[in-house]
Amino acid sequence: MIRTDGSLGWIYSRAIPIFTVPDEILEWFGSASDVTQRKQAEEALREQQERAEFVADASDVGFWFCDLPFDKLAWDKRVKNHFWLPPDAGVTIHTFYERLHPEDREPTRRAMERSIANNTQYDVEHRTVAPDGRQNWIRALGRTFYDAAGQPTRFDGVTLNVTDRKQSELALSASEAPLSRAGRGPRSAGAGPHSGAAVRQSRNTADVGKPEDALDSHDDGAGRGAQADCTRPA
Repeated sequence: MIRTDGSLGWIYSRAIPIFTVPDEILEWFGSASDVTQRKQAEEALREQQERAEFVADASDVGFWFCDLPFDKLAWDKRVKNHFWLPPDAGVTIHTFYERLHPEDREPTRRAMERSIANNTQYDVEHRTVAPDGRQNWIRALGRTFYDAAGQPTRFDGVTLNVTDRKQSELALSASEAPLSRAGRGPRSAGAGPHSGAAVRQSRNTADVGKPEDALDSHDDGAGRGAQADCTRPA
């Protein structure tokens, strides 16, 4: 409807016919309500949902909702994609564990139990495995919700696909491993800055220009020093 101030409004009307004889309407009886505020609120909510959906799609963030105890799980299309499932797939807690990498199942289960028992944030990274063997690295963040009596009722959160980051980290770690092993290798005997060869070279340089008898005396001392060094433990 158009209001007196020229703005548009919404009217919700309901009516029933009043008959005098069969198939002849005498009048209508009904009511009309101004629902403009409700429609405006619904439109604002729809816009917020569209924006949230756009952000979630652009960032590849999935949303999951689980009633406790675990049975059927509510996953959006992005979480299902992270777990190699089609958008229309039904999901249970068994589906969740089946799609986890076998090595990650027990650590993930323990992390969930700790979060629920201690009311702490759930934050794990695990691998999901497709039927053909392909893998995703997924980070999952969530929290537990409790009723007035302190009993856990819901376990909700989000998933993020971090496969690219994890692959880069693993590749970098693999490339640094040979360098790290080489750096930990044993130092060659006599290669240090205080080796006998380096000491002798320093002494010979210092002896340039000294009288011959002084050189002979110095060499005797050097020989005794070298002999004494050989008695030290390696």
